[in-house]
Amino acid sequence: HPTLRMFTESLDVLTQRGNSILNSLSDLPGKGLVVRVGESVAQAGSGTLPLEELESVALVIASENPSVTELARRLRQCEPAIVGYIKDDQLYLDLRTVYKDELGLLAAGIRSALAGCNQDNSPR
Repeated sequence: HPTLRMFTESLDVLTQRGNSILNSLSDLPGKGLVVRVGESVAQAGSGTLPLEELESVALVIASENPSVTELARRLRQCEPAIVGYIKDDQLYLDLRTVYKDELGLLAAGIRSALAGCNQDNSPR
């Protein structure tokens, strides 16, 4: 069951997933951009009132141009939408809800958002 998998996936598996994405993004220009795998806390529960916190792993992005806020906006507008959260001026994309076969889509979405994408995922 997909939901059970999300709750029980090991941190090692999530870290491997994050490292796989990092490898596919290794050619991105580094000036003002830092992408790393880091610790995260996933929340599960009922709508706006999460009831459970789970240790997790996230792709963590620090970006100067575009700003982290702008990058998050662009990711939400890309197709498919990629939703994360901002903490300490870094964008967290939690990997607990990303399936292995979606890693390429996530990497492509990040590339597109960094380049500047509109709603049909094409560069501006």
